[in-house]
Formats: sequence, C-alpha cells, structure tokens
Amino acid sequence: MGQVGRRADPGDLGAAQPGNWRALNAMTAEGTTTAATVKANGYGLGIDRIAGALAKAGARKFFVAAAEEGAALRAALGPDFWIGVFSGHMAGDAELIRGNNLVPMLNSAEQAKRHMEALPGHRFGVQLDSGMNRLGMEPAEWQGLRDSLLAAKPELLMSHLACADEPRATASRSIVRCPVAMAGQLRRSGRGVKTVSNSTAGAARGSHRGRVFPMSRNMPSGAAPGGA
Repeated sequence: MGQVGRRADPGDLGAAQPGNWRALNAMTAEGTTTAATVKANGYGLGIDRIAGALAKAGARKFFVAAAEEGAALRAALGPDFWIGVFSGHMAGDAELIRGNNLVPMLNSAEQAKRHMEALPGHRFGVQLDSGMNRLGMEPAEWQGLRDSLLAAKPELLMSHLACADEPRATASRSIVRCPVAMAGQLRRSGRGVKTVSNSTAGAARGSHRGRVFPMSRNMPSGAAPGGA
C-alpha cells in the first residue's frame, strides 16, 4: 500500500494512487466517506486511468472541477458512482449535469437560481466560503437562501479549511464554526451529510471532520497539494 504523500511515477498508478486512497480512508472516522478528487484530467495523468484505479480500490464518490470533466468521468466509470462538481452549475451546464447525473456544488445565489429553474428536483450540494476565499456562498448570502435551499433537500454542505494541518489555528477554528452551525440546519432539514474537509483535515482529529472528504492532496506525480 502506498504511503500518504508519496510522489509516484506516472507509470506506478496501480500501486500509488489506490494505496494513498486506502491509507487516507483508514485514517478517517467511522461513517466517513473518502471521496477522490480527479479534476484537471486526473491531475494530468488521465481521468479514466486514475478513476478506474481508485474505483477498484473502493472509492465510490468522486469530485471534479467542471461539468465537462464530470461527463468524461461518467463515461469512464459508468452509472454507479457519485460525482460532485466543485464549480457548481455554470451557464450552459444543465444538459451535462442532467445527462450525466452530476451533483453540482452551488456556489452563489445566481447558481442556485439557475439550477432551480433549469433542473428543478435535480440533486445538488451547497458550497460555503467559510474563510478560504475560494468558491462558495458568503454567510450572509447563505442566510438569504437558506430556507429555499433546505426545502429543496441538498445532498451535501461543504466548505474547505484554509490551514487544515494546523487545527489549533484561529483560522481553522473560525472556519469550522461557520459551516458546522449551518450543518445543524441541514440535519434538521433531513439531509445530514456535510464536509468541511480536504484530505489533511480528514486525516486529522477534531470537530472539523466531515462525513465526506475529498482526497486530492495525495495525488501522484507531485499534483498540487492542499486539497480541492
């Protein structure tokens, strides 16, 4: 089994990538699902090769950056896997999302409106900007949309830790408080799945563990560290 953080040769996919996934999956809390992030064509190594190896290792949930990548991943894996899209529901994505059963992480009021109008009843998640200044709804934006989004039954509430390898850092504690409070609202709506984790956070101990975390820090061949 490959070691966490191992830098592998592209030809060593069969050993390194599944090994990294198994190692991270073993570190997480009971009931946590370890998702695999395979954006940017599997970080340049081939989405079909990377995803196929991870699926054989046991991965059943995947994340990509854009709907086009989700379509390619669906073609590679088939219908039996969950595929989330970090960039959410972008303009023109409706047919790709519907046709490939993708789960967009809605990042803004504009995306929420687009999704509900174009694909009413289709599955979705919500991504929150809890301090990392990446994609995601600001707290005030979430508050304005909360009731309507919860009524639509989101599958996932997600955010991202800015300094997951420093769990005592002020930033980590403040980032956790925001989505964890919102996750309570999600649980009361009947959908309890949440994540505030990248791979570093998922392997750490403490309240910032979610129930799903996307693994991307430990992709082979020096893929960009730091999560999704």
